[in-house]
Amino acid sequence: MSNKVIVLGIDGATFDLLYPWIEQGKLPNLARVLREGTHSVMRSTIPPYSAQAWVSMMTGKNPAKHGVVDFFEPGSGGMDRGFVSSTLIKGEAIWDTLSRHGKRVGIVNVPLTYPPSPVNGYMISGFLTPKGRDDYAYPPELRDEILNITGEYDPDPWDLLTPSQNLGSFVHWMEITEQAARYLQKTHSVDFFISVIQGLDQLQHLFWDVLVDETTRNKRPTAEIWPSLERCYEAADAVIGHRLNLLEEETTLFLVSDHGFQSVKARFNVNCWLAERGFLKFDEGQMGRVKSTLNRIGLTRENLKVLVRRLDAFGLRRHVGRLTRATIANKLGDTLALPVDWSQTVAYSGTRTSEGIYINLKGREPYGIVEPGEQYEVVRKQVMAALAELVDPRTGQPAASAVYRREEIYNGEYLHLMPDILFSLDGKPYLTSDSTTATQVFEPIPKDDVHGRHHSLGIFAAIGRHVVPGLALEQTNIVDVAPTILYAMDLPIPTDMDGQVLEKAFTAEYRHAHPICYEEPGTGSPRDNRVTPAYSEEEEAEMHRRLRGLGYIS
Repeated sequence: MSNKVIVLGIDGATFDLLYPWIEQGKLPNLARVLREGTHSVMRSTIPPYSAQAWVSMMTGKNPAKHGVVDFFEPGSGGMDRGFVSSTLIKGEAIWDTLSRHGKRVGIVNVPLTYPPSPVNGYMISGFLTPKGRDDYAYPPELRDEILNITGEYDPDPWDLLTPSQNLGSFVHWMEITEQAARYLQKTHSVDFFISVIQGLDQLQHLFWDVLVDETTRNKRPTAEIWPSLERCYEAADAVIGHRLNLLEEETTLFLVSDHGFQSVKARFNVNCWLAERGFLKFDEGQMGRVKSTLNRIGLTRENLKVLVRRLDAFGLRRHVGRLTRATIANKLGDTLALPVDWSQTVAYSGTRTSEGIYINLKGREPYGIVEPGEQYEVVRKQVMAALAELVDPRTGQPAASAVYRREEIYNGEYLHLMPDILFSLDGKPYLTSDSTTATQVFEPIPKDDVHGRHHSLGIFAAIGRHVVPGLALEQTNIVDVAPTILYAMDLPIPTDMDGQVLEKAFTAEYRHAHPICYEEPGTGSPRDNRVTPAYSEEEEAEMHRRLRGLGYIS
């Protein structure tokens, strides 16, 4: 009998939240996995965002090798860029490697799998599938099978900020996705099966303060929503229970998350800080001076958002969600954006989901002024030193938990696509912003906005006949997942993977019988020949609109 693997991804899962609930007896199936299997805290990518992280997990490579370094396509100079898709993943993902070895695979609801790739099995795309598309299945005929079973299906149903999106819909769509996953797993036999629970990530963005603070749960309005929140986590634990029931003699079950979670209280306006330190300059032409004056008196995008929320002069609250109201304010705020004077700017903020700073490098940026070589290193060192010294005056604490040169933590063919400077906000209550209308470096986030953001420490667990029971490993890394899955299936590890096999998770008997073997990496993937854009302009606009609700976009 060949070795099989089942993977259950739980987007955003963190032991910070789960351990207390396990102790209270609320998550019995997860408790069994930790008790009878091996587990560890697992470090994600820097920054710990889903696009980079899930691809790193499923390729065993760091972002500079697999090419997905942000939620957005490669670009520079603050230019508008489209969203990433599966077409931008370079080299093999684990399902490509398994297919190459003749293993049948089933992939359901994994982020960044749209458009789905040809595999030796099937693939149903997940998060970042455009609304209304019907090409989310490979082979295509599986779509009709799923609809016949579920009656409806949406690979990415979450829209946090519309009137119809309530907690009942979270449970509903979690159940629909799981119904499809169970049907496919039962009717289409595979050697490797992976599905992802996506909804908990969105809940934690909105309700992190409620989830971690027991004192608020009996107070209105929290008391009214708490039972529905509990149902979502009970539903996730039930999925774990189902996967445990699928364990056969030669099957290993892995539980993984792409990142953890933490509280968020304020925005860190990186361009505002760079301007204060003289690294970024705004155009002082006539229009720039007018906008600068308006910003100084408090007419900024963020203040417009607050104003729209408070006044609600047109009764918007009765008809549209907070995202649409924020979009109205954003449109007004865009007219106040200060133009950057690139002829005097040496550094600027990356996107929120790159959490980094780019040097305005000559020959790379459209209007670069910093010479490559010595001047580049001097400027980068100056910016890094200033960022490391930055303190939030409200707390007296450093703003960043760590500051890195990109090459300190990553290496690969696509390193040049990453910000020149990366910083970590683990343990820091900030969302970064690349706004050019902000007048304060640190701005409080309104109460009806997001309450949670990603932390780099997620979860890893494994259970099965060949896994050591009751073992708590030292911290693992997200790139270790792919090679460990291959090892559990008794397959060689491609030499271009950055991750290491988590040997200690396996019994001595298994390790003795299955020494780690390596192979040259595959020469291509089914995605390599795709050149058409994954998303239309209308789909891009819709994805921008929805991701603002997660705090990913300003």
